[in-house]
Amino acid sequence: RLAARGDAVEEPADLLMAVAGQLALRGVPVFIFHEGGLEPAAGVFRQIAQITRGAYCSFDARSPQQLRDLLKAVAIFAAVIGSPRCQIFTMRA
Repeated sequence: RLAARGDAVEEPADLLMAVAGQLALRGVPVFIFHEGGLEPAAGVFRQIAQITRGAYCSFDARSPQQLRDLLKAVAIFAAVIGSPRCQIFTMRA
């Protein structure tokens, strides 16, 4: 399971979709937490989540409790499906 937090996309969308496709083939859902929720990144992040059967959620940077709750939900998801841990990576703009 992969959880990512980001605010922008600098990589080509077609490259990211190809990687998302490879993750999907391996059964790796991607959970994306999008700081700010602005386009065009929101569309790319939504597609990645959809392709991998993960989830997309935007959040306000002024709400650390909201982000904490979202990350906790991913950890619970990972525990329920048998993963002993959830790896969290930060995507930097």
